[in-house]
Parts: sequence; structure tokens; C-alpha cells
Amino acid sequence: MELRTVEVRWFRAGPCPGIVADWFHRGPLVSEPEARTDDYLCLPDRDDLGVKRRAGIQLDLKLRTGKLEGVGLPDGLEGRVEAWTKWSFPLGPDAWGDGSWTPVEKLRWSRLYAARADGSAASVAAGTLPSRGCAAELVEVTIESRRSWGFGFEAFGEGDLSDVLEATCQAVVADTPLGDLAFTAGDTHSYPSWLLEHSGRSG
Repeated sequence: MELRTVEVRWFRAGPCPGIVADWFHRGPLVSEPEARTDDYLCLPDRDDLGVKRRAGIQLDLKLRTGKLEGVGLPDGLEGRVEAWTKWSFPLGPDAWGDGSWTPVEKLRWSRLYAARADGSAASVAAGTLPSRGCAAELVEVTIESRRSWGFGFEAFGEGDLSDVLEATCQAVVADTPLGDLAFTAGDTHSYPSWLLEHSGRSG
């Protein structure tokens, strides 16, 4: 399966602050928490390619295909917007052996938005799969007992996904105003670039 996405994510070290969790869960139609462990293959000096065993049953290959300029994010959201293409394949639980994989424990919540014909985005129930939409995601991640947390947007579907991401960012901030919260460009990472930074801190 092939999937095109446009994404922006932020990661910070430490447990997720209560003010961030409270803000996210005040929003509409938040999913139930999803707990899983994904294994990532750390590729030195490659922040444009992600290789992941998802929960031990699926292999995901993810390639960055562009960095998008001019996407209008609302006040309080500053970051690097990127285009990615992902290929997914079924994987047996014992495939690929142990190798050099890094297990990442995740606890994830999401809010899903669907693109409207007028260019706006509207919140929809968890489990819904619009043809063009965007997920807002809050995640707590643990590597070797070191905790971090992340927040991000992932737009999917056909057409100009930067517009879908922009509309969803606007809808999220309208649904739950950020107040004093701010997600800054300095904390922007894809999963591959965050893992590279983490391995640098650990080395």
C-alpha cells in the first residue's frame, strides 16, 4: 500500500506536560489511547528515510519527498512542513530477526478532521476514514526508559494536502485555543530526525 502525506511534528524531551495533555483532550472527538511498540531502524545521517516495524506485524518504509514553504500555520504553531510517501507491507512476527532495531514504546491519542468542499476542515469521529483529511496527534514515547512527547499533524489523501493540513491547524486552534501554549520551529522533527537527535544525545 502507498500513502502520500504532508506533515508537521514537534518533539520535546521529558513527560508530556499536564497543560498540553489537558489542552489536547479538551478538543472534540479524541480517540481512545492506543498503546504499541514500534521498532525503528536508525540510519546514520538519514533524516529523509524512515524504516519501521509497526507493532511487529507491518513494515513501513517512509521517504521524504519535499519540504513545503508558504504553508500558513496559525499563531502558536511554527514548524517545518514536509511531504512524505509511505509504503506498507505485512510482516510476520519473526521476520528480519533482531538486527539494529530501536524499540519505541508509544501511547497515542488522535483527533481526526475531514476536508470540506469549501476548503475548511471539520472534526469527525475516531475510526472514520475520510478520502482527504488530517490527524492531529498527541503521543508519549519511551526509548530505553527515556521519555519524550510529541504533537503533530498528518494530512492524507489526494490533491493539495498542504491546504488540508493548513485548514486542520486552523480548525484545531479554533476548537481549542492554544492560549499560552506554543509549538516552536526549534522543536520540529520528523520521526527519523528525532531518532537521529536522540541517538546523538545517547552517544
